Amino acid sequence: MSRTPTAVLFDVDGTLVDSNHLHAVCWWEAFTQAGHDVPMARIHRAIGMGSGQMLDALLPSGRDTGADAGLKAAHGALYATYWSRQRPLPGATDLLRACKKRGLTVVLASSADVRACGEAGVRCIGLLSGGISRAELLDAGAAEVYDGPAGLVGALSRSILTRG
Repeated sequence: MSRTPTAVLFDVDGTLVDSNHLHAVCWWEAFTQAGHDVPMARIHRAIGMGSGQMLDALLPSGRDTGADAGLKAAHGALYATYWSRQRPLPGATDLLRACKKRGLTVVLASSADVRACGEAGVRCIGLLSGGISRAELLDAGAAEVYDGPAGLVGALSRSILTRG
């Protein structure tokens, strides 16, 4: 039997903040500025990877990797223009508060990965708010899937976060 968790790790982008599409647009623009023609759909599917892993997945293997830092910097500069306009997804603030109220240590992360959690033996809850389908999240190893933060808040007492 599993123990009741004492901590919870949330990926910020697409889980707590509606930012995945903005990241995709900014990466697309950074690639375009550097002369790379990468379809937006491929970029969107790679959102959630670390930037180094994403560049390896989307750009040719024989590329000048010395230019990767410039691509990352361009993405960062483009994305920074959206910082002041970003908002939490519905229920995100309530979810963080509810977890804290239940005594869970709350950790925020960037580029958390469902499959990596499974490989590490960590149970994971998937949220559809990041644009990944229920089937894909379950196939990657998510123990449970909810529509978004508000859906998880509503089911928190029945979720693996509180029942172990």
